[in-house]
Amino acid sequence: MNLPLTSRQKDVLNAMKTGAPDGRTLTLRLKLEGPLDRHRLAQAAETVAASLDATTCVLRNAPEMPVLISGEDMPFSGLRIGTDETACTSGATFAASLQIDSPTVAQLLLQTSPAICDRAGLALIAQRIITVYAGEDVPEEDIGLLAYMEWRAGMETAPEAATGKAYWQDILKHQPSLPGLPGKPRSGERRTVTRHLPGKLLHDLSGWDLPLDAVLQAAWWIAIARTDDLASMPRFWQHDSRNDYPPMQDLAGPLDDRLPLAATPEPDETVSHFLERFHAELNAHRSHQEHRPASSASGDEGAIGFALGKDWAAIPAGGITWAAAEHPGPHPVFDLALDAVMTHDGAVRLDLHYDPARHGADKATLLLDRYLAVLAALPRHRDTSVQALPVLTETEIALHAALAAPEPVDDPETMPALLVRWALQRPLAPALVSGEQTWTYNDLEEKTRRLACHLARRGIGPGALVALVMPRSALLVLALHAVMRAGAAFVPLDPGWPAARRNAIIGQTAPALVWDETTVADLLGRDELLPSIVLPSPAMTDVAYVLFTSGSTGTPKGVVVEHGQLASYVAAARKGMALSQCRRFALSSTVAADLGHTALFGALSAGAALVIASDEDMADSQSFGAFLSRQAIDCIKITPSHLGALLDTSRYHLPSAIVLGGEAPPPKLIETIRRRSPGSRIFNHYGPTETTVGAMIGEVPAGQPLPDAIPLDKPLAGCRILLRRADFTRTPAGAIGEIYIGGAQVARGYLGEPAGRAFRDDPERPGERLYRTGDLARLNLDGSLTLAGRADDQVKIRGFRIELAEVEAALASLPGVAQAVAAVTGEGDGRQIVTYLTAENGYTPDLKAIGGQLRSRLPDAAVPSTIAILPDMPRLPNGKIDRAALPALETAGSEPANSAHETTDPLEALVAELIHGLLGTDRIGREDNIFDLGAHSLIVIKLAARLRKRLDIPVPPSLIFEHPSIALLSERLRGEGVSPGQLPALV
Repeated sequence: MNLPLTSRQKDVLNAMKTGAPDGRTLTLRLKLEGPLDRHRLAQAAETVAASLDATTCVLRNAPEMPVLISGEDMPFSGLRIGTDETACTSGATFAASLQIDSPTVAQLLLQTSPAICDRAGLALIAQRIITVYAGEDVPEEDIGLLAYMEWRAGMETAPEAATGKAYWQDILKHQPSLPGLPGKPRSGERRTVTRHLPGKLLHDLSGWDLPLDAVLQAAWWIAIARTDDLASMPRFWQHDSRNDYPPMQDLAGPLDDRLPLAATPEPDETVSHFLERFHAELNAHRSHQEHRPASSASGDEGAIGFALGKDWAAIPAGGITWAAAEHPGPHPVFDLALDAVMTHDGAVRLDLHYDPARHGADKATLLLDRYLAVLAALPRHRDTSVQALPVLTETEIALHAALAAPEPVDDPETMPALLVRWALQRPLAPALVSGEQTWTYNDLEEKTRRLACHLARRGIGPGALVALVMPRSALLVLALHAVMRAGAAFVPLDPGWPAARRNAIIGQTAPALVWDETTVADLLGRDELLPSIVLPSPAMTDVAYVLFTSGSTGTPKGVVVEHGQLASYVAAARKGMALSQCRRFALSSTVAADLGHTALFGALSAGAALVIASDEDMADSQSFGAFLSRQAIDCIKITPSHLGALLDTSRYHLPSAIVLGGEAPPPKLIETIRRRSPGSRIFNHYGPTETTVGAMIGEVPAGQPLPDAIPLDKPLAGCRILLRRADFTRTPAGAIGEIYIGGAQVARGYLGEPAGRAFRDDPERPGERLYRTGDLARLNLDGSLTLAGRADDQVKIRGFRIELAEVEAALASLPGVAQAVAAVTGEGDGRQIVTYLTAENGYTPDLKAIGGQLRSRLPDAAVPSTIAILPDMPRLPNGKIDRAALPALETAGSEPANSAHETTDPLEALVAELIHGLLGTDRIGREDNIFDLGAHSLIVIKLAARLRKRLDIPVPPSLIFEHPSIALLSERLRGEGVSPGQLPALV
């Protein structure tokens, strides 16, 4: 007869139909030691199989899914001899085979379909076979599978059925159901990590006022909640209802079910409160378990489970010993499942089953050790919040200690001291190169001293600031060394900044002197002999420079860096990246940001030559390649986006040491570098200006597969790296925390605000300070960090640090603007700032005028590519702006009237094609200014290189800057000799 199916059986049969893991056959392998009577064993297996409802069922195919049918003739085909493989085939739901290993050793393999039996039921079948083999009568079932299924069918129409179904609907609304782990398909394999619960801890946990199984399971979900990438996965309790109904204790059938859980540990609730709340949910689940809907537990991606199992003790019976060699674990649908196994001697074994394609062995081991740490903490932290519960393993504690305790470099030298030393030791060695001109270390020291004496004559020394409004040049290098030699501090200002920004910073710093290139050149050209002045060496605590960064208040802030902090960085960077191997360093970025300080001062530290790259060298791929070759550059520090633009269409060789900083390097760029220069050493360099250029590096291993994000694995000497949660406790491995940096490189503070809100005392080292970076990262099991975004609104655009609040403040200060919001769109070097504003009543903003006003106030990287006018800002119930509800970028503007793709001119079509590809949009007219639509210097570099490759003519980037539309650029290219006859083949 046809039997009504339970929810669990429906899930299993559906899984069998679809090939899902839940439909796999269950297997129990017993090792038999002793003189075995095969005929007796076969009779025992047949007798037991004939006595149970579960083993007299068959599966038959039906239009929708297989169905379970009872009352057939004996479906068990008997004990197969001589093989260690068997299967439930031809609809059979139970099979057995015997493998003979030796005259006294054999293996009995029992298999059943999960539609008719679970792992506990399979163990009951095995125990019955042992009983009959030993000469006892086959035990009778108090309740058979048929009676159980009929009882379950009756529950469907019971008065409490409606309440039970409503209960599960509410549970499922609170239970996460995610689409799985992208890019990580299941392997179909199951591996296991095992630990044993210490006896004393088991005793302490047993003394809780809740059942042990509830405590064990609640602790598991606390451990999962404290593991970031698992906290939101679907959670299930694999529950065996035999524990709830004593008459069913000996029933062979599918009684263990997978019940979804809703109770999640809340960070602020106490451990005791969560355990009590969780225990109440388990009891409620027991009351309604028969009404769980069949569809809720089928095929859950990323599912995590908890099960309570029993081990198999070795049984001597019938003259042989029966021991379990292989037994079923929790449901195979789980990616992770903890099986708390109650052993025969009263102990608890913890088996963590995992899919190796989703979770590696190291991760599984760490998770199981973290679970043990949670269990160990429970008895002492009942009134502690879940979030504050200590969960770190010994491995994690060691990883944190390694990040936070690197030894400092012994006796680092200040930059003035280094220059004097190299002038004495290597006077004729090249120190500074610009174009065809080279200054030796003797030249550099002599000119620096002359300029420093000039400053000293004017009374400019320690405590004074000298503003340097100069481009990247040899004169700038001479000037900054002279300022430091005099004991004063330099304040670098990029002449390319808007005048309003430069003037605001000069007003904020009140420098004793402002130098530009003309002034410095004039001073160096004077023939009069400067009086000899003794220049005392600056102290380690004297200020070396003040560097201005984007400010969260809307005003740039000056970071004050002392000589000792700079000296520590230079010495640590030389050691950490073996920079002494390099002899020619390229200065390739502005000195108004400290990205270039690695080369600027690293060359001096190594006694090498600093080679100045011209603006053309850094804006044109061909010029850049020629510069590297001509100057034999073997070390460069550059942003990944800038280097990527310069490599877009070129094929030149790269330096032997490449330091990437300012932003995360994309793996695609690393692969490009590897192909071009297999022998190059590639470094991922990280650190905010407030901790002096850089605090941590990661050398990319040669030839190894690249992760999605290049990690950082080596703190620079003397830099303490701390990864902390919001309550400043250490972050578990795999979880995201915020980076704090301490040690010798932490800057003095901000100009006019020495303490700085981002600086705090180091609680682990009295008298020392930490800088709170705002950078988020994940601690990996190998001790490295992977950056994971920001805790605030600071962003990196083409390597430049931008506070969105500064952009918003600049917009809000314009006439007619009521409110402004800035956001970021795009990835890599395509990242752009977009802004949204509301206007004051009666005012219609002119977007082009606003763009021009912003360019006069903000650095190029901070100027938004798109400005959208909104009638009102979307808001959350608390009144704050709902950033997630801001319109998408494409809604911010209007379709141009003269779309470029409508042109019939072949050259314009080619230019339009290239611009569209680089900007990622075709919303551009032939006369639109490309810089108003998001183009920037790196886009120009790529566009020039691609035009050069397609047209086979020189295309300097300046030509694009001067002709910033499709129409203007095409007309200018014709003047450069583009032949009309070559265009059809190019478009």
